[in-house]
Amino acid sequence: MVTQAKPRALVIGNYRGRAGVIDALRGSAFQVIEATEGRRGIKHVLEDAPSVVIISGTANDAGHVNLLRAIRCLTSAPILVIGSGRETCANQFLLNGADGFVPLSRYHEMTSVYVTTLLSRN
Repeated sequence: MVTQAKPRALVIGNYRGRAGVIDALRGSAFQVIEATEGRRGIKHVLEDAPSVVIISGTANDAGHVNLLRAIRCLTSAPILVIGSGRETCANQFLLNGADGFVPLSRYHEMTSVYVTTLLSRN
């Protein structure tokens, strides 16, 4: 019997709810790769070829938008952003290459659903 490898989910960020996202993904069918800073996240994108990338941040932080743009140039994998939940924040990320946006207030219940949906489209 051949065992199929789990899809890899790269979680980039250093926000207070990050552990909940990681727990939600580990409870599903994903191998989780963690990076607390953008540079490390880019390294994982290049070396580990994740199936999906999850970035936490707010649109007010230009660093997160720049990270999103850089990662989008490096991979065609779906990118999900977990952020503050304001409409302008979601628009900012979606216009800069994100495939989906989950408000921080709903990350725990929605992250696995969004990730599975994004992966099924590829």
